[in-house]
Amino acid sequence: MSQTSQSIHHVVPSCRTLEVNENEHHAEEPLNDDSPSVHQDQFSFPENNNFGYAEGAGCHDAEDLNSGQRDPDCNSDSSGLIAVPEKNSVEGDVIEVRMRKSRGQGVKRKREQAKTHREKGEAYLGYHRKRSTGNGSVHLMIQDNPRNPKVMGPPCDPVKYKKWATRSCGTVSETDRHRLFTSFWKDMSWDSKKMLSVLLTSNKQTFRPSKSEWEKPRLPADILTWHTI
Repeated sequence: MSQTSQSIHHVVPSCRTLEVNENEHHAEEPLNDDSPSVHQDQFSFPENNNFGYAEGAGCHDAEDLNSGQRDPDCNSDSSGLIAVPEKNSVEGDVIEVRMRKSRGQGVKRKREQAKTHREKGEAYLGYHRKRSTGNGSVHLMIQDNPRNPKVMGPPCDPVKYKKWATRSCGTVSETDRHRLFTSFWKDMSWDSKKMLSVLLTSNKQTFRPSKSEWEKPRLPADILTWHTI
């Protein structure tokens, strides 16, 4: 080994740097009890704690090597600490992400509210078609058509509908009419409304088909095909 002194750097948890100069003779010969292994003038402490440790790292185990006391400088603030994100900045980012997601759900929330009001018979914003300004083949659905809430109509005339056996104009009171109206629009679900409408109506085939069905080309049941030779 050469006679050149070697410099060994040790990083201790107490946020300090220990520099020890040892010669080859010290490494080969055992040290006496009278001679200290490490001299006090061999320590070099930086002015600022700029080792990249977060605040409070190793302060519980930090002890002075000579006196054996806890290092009081570990609790002091330093300018060389790692930048830890603050809690307010993290919460701000989360709130910003939630607001950005809620912007796309604004139209969906508006449609859901209109659907709920329509099923309950309340006032809502309906849709209407608007032809685009381009080629005119595209229709846009715009939700800005206010619709009035459902109201109970006047009772039927018992004299006018006396010949109809299915009409009970004289037997149903105004209180019963109001109770049926409220139960249908406020209490029943949309599926129940459709089921009740189907049960109270009957589907019959028309005597004469519509014009579109009447003008369809009709072929005879038996078709004779001519084969050419």
